[in-house]
Order: sequence, then structure tokens, then C-alpha cells
Amino acid sequence: MNDTLRPVNIDRQRLDQALAEAAKRSDPVSRAQIEAFESALRVRRRGSLAHGASLRGEIDHLTMPEITDSGIFGNERTMSLLDHVITAVLPRLDTNEDVTSIAKAMLEEEIDRRRDLQARMDEEGGLE
Repeated sequence: MNDTLRPVNIDRQRLDQALAEAAKRSDPVSRAQIEAFESALRVRRRGSLAHGASLRGEIDHLTMPEITDSGIFGNERTMSLLDHVITAVLPRLDTNEDVTSIAKAMLEEEIDRRRDLQARMDEEGGLE
């Protein structure tokens, strides 16, 4: 049985009517809470439509870091971090020597690869 997920269409008018009917039948405290919820929902809908925002967009905005300095992704920064891992982190790890030496070799290989790539990019830049 292969069930596919389909978007659910919500009839906003029916939902609003159901909430209004529920508010009429409830006690004053619940009625006030329902009215406050409806009001917040209406404001939220208007704000989202006015700005073209979506809940997913707002969550993405809140959870994605804002990077003001793209230099943190630069080659020099990366090599510096890799070197730090080799000199300061690996020696302190509680692992056997084989794991440490393999990790060190891999990190040194990555540093060499990045240096070679940077040298080739510098050569290409010098030709123009």
C-alpha cells in the first residue's frame, strides 16, 4: 500500500465559523481565549500575506546563522583550523596511536591539497 502525502486544503471560512460557534457555547474565560486566538491568527495571516512570509521561511530565518564575514570560509582560515586540530586536539584525544596517526595523515593531506589548490588559483590569477 503506497500512500502519498497530499497537502490538506483548509476552508478558512468554515474554520472561522466553527471557532465562532465554539466561542458562543463556551464559558466567558474560554470565549476570551478563543477570541484572542482568532485575533492573533488574523493578524498573523495579514502579516504573512503582506510580507510574503511563510512559517517555513521564518523558521529558516531564525535557525540559519547570519554570516557577516565570508572570510571564515577562506582557505587560510580552514588550513589554520586543520593545523589547530593536528597540534592541539589530536594529541589530547583518548584514542589509540593508529587512529591518531591516520587522522593526522588525513588532515595533513587535506592541508597539502588546499595549498596546492591555492597555488594553482594564484597562478591562474597571475595570467590575467
